[in-house]
Amino acid sequence: MLPDEIDIMLRDEKTGFPRRKEFFRTGGTFTIRDVPSGHFTITAAGGGGTKQVRIDLANGEHKPGVDIQVDSRVALTGRLVNFGTTTPVAGMLMYARLGTELASGPSQLARGTVSDAAGRFTIKNAPTGLLEVSGFPRDPFGSNYASVRTVLRVDGSGTIDVGDVGVLRNRIKCDDVEGYLGIRWAEQPPNTPPEQWRYEVSWIDPNGGAVNTGLEVGDVVTAIDGIDISGVNHARSFALMRAPSGTKLALGLARAATVTVTLSAPR
Repeated sequence: MLPDEIDIMLRDEKTGFPRRKEFFRTGGTFTIRDVPSGHFTITAAGGGGTKQVRIDLANGEHKPGVDIQVDSRVALTGRLVNFGTTTPVAGMLMYARLGTELASGPSQLARGTVSDAAGRFTIKNAPTGLLEVSGFPRDPFGSNYASVRTVLRVDGSGTIDVGDVGVLRNRIKCDDVEGYLGIRWAEQPPNTPPEQWRYEVSWIDPNGGAVNTGLEVGDVVTAIDGIDISGVNHARSFALMRAPSGTKLALGLARAATVTVTLSAPR
């Protein structure tokens, strides 16, 4: 049965150019006009299902017959645990979103349950494919835990258990002064696959804590205090870097070296 409503999200994998349009009772057909040449990901949502396809579009090209058969939605289950342990983490509101770009449309977002005392959560009507699964403390001021974000590929049907998902503890309290790292990171192209996300140093503040530590512009930081932040684990860095001034961070580098940076007072 063809869906009454179709949500089409188109995004250039190199430039990040986005285009989104909704269609109502078109018999399943859609047309996106005035699109530049490029290599695009098309995300289609409708009738409770989603699907991503990729197409190349040459300059001035008209590409008819792009057929997309959406996949059925699934239920995701899993358990939140304190990172590196099996201790359950309760009170986190969970979400799943198709893709890893903020341009994803609302129809590609599924809201789940709050993790219970055993850390268990369920996200119904979740899409399949490359998903960003994230969670946020229901009480951000009363929680000891930071938000969690992980990228994983989900395929199949019915109910799918994603297993244990580690959540890092907050290193900073509401009344703490957040320390200053003194580093800027190189911007990554919008088409960078999640497994290639990285923290490459583009600037070091000459008056910050990272100067004279052995850290160099061009270095790639792969770990903080021994915890991997490379690729799909890059989101762990937010909780690890947010710490009070005076905190020492051990930055593991891709060149098989480790430097220690002391967070300074905010500038």
